[in-house]
Amino acid sequence: MIKRKISTGCLIFYTLVLCLGLCGKSFADASKHSNTDAAVQSIIESLKQRVLVTGDFQQEKTLSGLAYTLKSSGHFIFWQKQGLYLKAEKPFFNAFTITQDQLITWQADGRGDIAAEHQGIVQREINKTLFAILSADIALIESRFEARWLINKETWQLILTPKLAVMLESLQQVVIDGSNAAAKAELQMVQLTAGNGDHTRIEFLNQSVASRGVPVKEVLKAEQCRWFSLDDNFCDFAQ
Repeated sequence: MIKRKISTGCLIFYTLVLCLGLCGKSFADASKHSNTDAAVQSIIESLKQRVLVTGDFQQEKTLSGLAYTLKSSGHFIFWQKQGLYLKAEKPFFNAFTITQDQLITWQADGRGDIAAEHQGIVQREINKTLFAILSADIALIESRFEARWLINKETWQLILTPKLAVMLESLQQVVIDGSNAAAKAELQMVQLTAGNGDHTRIEFLNQSVASRGVPVKEVLKAEQCRWFSLDDNFCDFAQ
């Protein structure tokens, strides 16, 4: 099978988005060590209930030395414990899925390939962080990020700053904005500042949520399920 490469910057950003979607339990446990605010716990518990989320996204990237902003938009599917699928449709097609153990890139005709692994030290540290979150290794998570919460009545913000110098070289800060209207937490925007000053902003729109207790097979269509694995038998339950 062909292994395609994907840019480290792109992988850093979307890996963090995936982490934030999958880390409900982990950050909930971690916050007990550093923040006992009941509002934080309420937000995290609400996010943990989001088993399947579909919607649209709009992304803007400001690159050092570039006089204009790069814009793209498309569709996303987040499936708890399975991964995050993003498909940019404008200005050109670009789609990939981050699962717990691999990155799949997709072509416009629906064919998928496993992306080549990055062997750089920064990427290895990011992968360690991802797997620490997925395995609820709280000690490792807290050793890598400083987390700060800002909470208002119906909005919240989480600011993550890498502790490790090796990560700070490529990533300065991640800022996550969300709402908490009617006690239902929603992730609305992620902003990332890279080590070289490049800035990425992605906004999540028109979200449709399937909560815990609702069988995924009742809301996930087979044509959506197929984007989470190259295994032809993976989606048999959704037929």
